[in-house]
Amino acid sequence: MRNLYVIPFDEDHYTTILKGDYEGRHYEIVSYNGYPCAYVAFPEGEYVKDTGLIDRDVNVHVEISYLGKREEDGPIMIGWDYGHKGDYNARHPEKVGVKYNLHDVSGDVYEVIEALNAAYR
Repeated sequence: MRNLYVIPFDEDHYTTILKGDYEGRHYEIVSYNGYPCAYVAFPEGEYVKDTGLIDRDVNVHVEISYLGKREEDGPIMIGWDYGHKGDYNARHPEKVGVKYNLHDVSGDVYEVIEALNAAYR
């Protein structure tokens, strides 16, 4: 299993780790400024009803913290990060914190997608 917290950073401190589709929704997992982040897309024409619904129904780390388009012509996406107090930051490995690996983050992504699909049927 490839761990997110050992991935080297480029000058922009942004690295795409994994992209894919699950149950009809596109997702991306990235490393940004030393922390893992996850994004899930909405199909064309769908709009977010209530991110609080997702926060209550799935185990997303802290809360949904992003809503928008990551690319000008891209889909609307929601996202969250693992960069909170007590979380490990790869840019500061001397500080102790909880480390999240690709398995942890992708599990959260799949839970969010399943909750979205249930909410938007």
